[in-house]
Amino acid sequence: MGTQFIRFDEFEDVITSVELIALTSPLAKSSPSYWKWIIVGAQNGRQGAMVCLLSGTNGLGVLDKKSAKKVLAWHQDQQGPCPEERLAEFAVLLDRCRNRPTGKSLLLTESAMRDIEKLHGAL
Repeated sequence: MGTQFIRFDEFEDVITSVELIALTSPLAKSSPSYWKWIIVGAQNGRQGAMVCLLSGTNGLGVLDKKSAKKVLAWHQDQQGPCPEERLAEFAVLLDRCRNRPTGKSLLLTESAMRDIEKLHGAL
């Protein structure tokens, strides 16, 4: 029997994260341990939404610089197998969303930024 994996695309990942928050939020008042799952869902949804925003048509907008360079070179000559893609770190994705050269940038209040930094440590 082969190993099977469950896979989600970035859009479905955002939706299921929001659904997780909706399911666990009513439970948090009587059982505070559910806050962990609300935070996990919110964090996962935030990262998934950034991936949706930054992917672009070629998907390179979410990769770390080294990975994007290798994948772009592979797309140009199609020699050998496609290199492994590595998602950029959360802080990099956040910075890219906040400083988009085209389109609208993500605007966060100082309070929201402090909360994100607290969750992730110093970004």
